[in-house]
Amino acid sequence: MDLIEKKGHDNNRQQQHGGETLFNLKVAEILGIVSTAERGILVRLSDKFMRMISLMEPGVDPANVGESLRDTVKDLHNYADYALQLWEERRSGAR
Repeated sequence: MDLIEKKGHDNNRQQQHGGETLFNLKVAEILGIVSTAERGILVRLSDKFMRMISLMEPGVDPANVGESLRDTVKDLHNYADYALQLWEERRSGAR
C-alpha cells in the first residue's frame, strides 16, 4: 500500500488529497482514448507483461535498475486489483 500511495501522490497529487485515489487510471477514459478505465488498465498491464517477459530472458539485466522484476510483478498485481475495483464500482453504479 505504501508504494501505491507514493505513486498516486506523484501521479495525481491534487486528486489524491481530494480522495480520488484512482483518478490517473481514469484519465484515458475521460480523454476518450478507451471506452472504460478498465480497458486503459489492460493496456498498462500489457506493457508490464512485456517488461516481465524481457526481464526474464536469461542473462538480461534491466536498463532501469530502479524497477526490478519483483517491482514489475507487484505492479501487475496492483493494476489487476485496480481494474477489478473500477469494474465493481461501474457495475454497482458507484461512479
